[in-house]
Amino acid sequence: MKKFILFLFVILITQDFYSQTLQDNLKFYPLAVGNTWIYHWSNSWDFGYEEQIITIKVVTKQTLGNSKEYFRIEKKFSKGANTITLFERIDSINGLIYMLDYGCEGNERIIEDFSGDVGDTLSSTRFLDCGPYVYTYYFEKGIDTTFNQNRQYKIFENAVISSYYKYKLTKDIGISYIYNSFDFGIIQHVLKGCLINGVLYGDTTATDVELENNLTPNEFNLSQNYPNPFNPSTTIKFQIPKASQVKLEVYDVLGNLIQTVVDEYKSAGNYQTEVNLSNLSSGIYLYKLQAGDFISSKKMMLMK
Repeated sequence: MKKFILFLFVILITQDFYSQTLQDNLKFYPLAVGNTWIYHWSNSWDFGYEEQIITIKVVTKQTLGNSKEYFRIEKKFSKGANTITLFERIDSINGLIYMLDYGCEGNERIIEDFSGDVGDTLSSTRFLDCGPYVYTYYFEKGIDTTFNQNRQYKIFENAVISSYYKYKLTKDIGISYIYNSFDFGIIQHVLKGCLINGVLYGDTTATDVELENNLTPNEFNLSQNYPNPFNPSTTIKFQIPKASQVKLEVYDVLGNLIQTVVDEYKSAGNYQTEVNLSNLSSGIYLYKLQAGDFISSKKMMLMK
């Protein structure tokens, strides 16, 4: 009887320790309403360079159609008017973070798995959406200085075909760095500052996206598409300072017209449009904007 009681006691102590460990690990990804992260985003590749500020904010909590409660997260870009809405939830019992992925027929996928240790292969994939499922490798953990304080960190990585991701989670901060390399370049997210549970860290001066997009531009401009590389859709943004007949077209590298995306008269302003090349094979394509006398073209890469 004493042995049995001792056995139960050991089990309870072990379970309690495991639960506390998972709760502590969840501090590496602090989801709470009002928490905000500001990143410097840069894309450096063979055909050019682009940078902007990305602001990610937890807006609210809401119960969706599957009767599960999610954090509603808005991701805004300083260049362009687009806002991406994400829905994520915490499974505190198993140490998992789920994302509701409407692009995958509304199914959930695990984007963080805090149940393992360094060297483990985890059942999570943050960046690959509906593509081939690739498990994440728990690469490294340690302590370094973030926002003038020593903090624990975890580094994870995964790779598929010709794209490689490595990202860093910092305790009580969240994602502090993302590195993505592909055949033709590198994309990086570097955390500038954040607001976590009412406490400000780093540089939290962000551009006013709504104000910026309401301003009438003073020059013609065609932006680099985003994301790039893409599969199968990407967004192209452009601005025109005066009303013009606008034509936006996509060509292959031989100069053959693939798709006419826009062909209409537009008022002065900032615009964006989505291009879908799902019927084409992987490769380099060109997109050209003609507005009045202004003509500009850029390259983009479809990677399936």
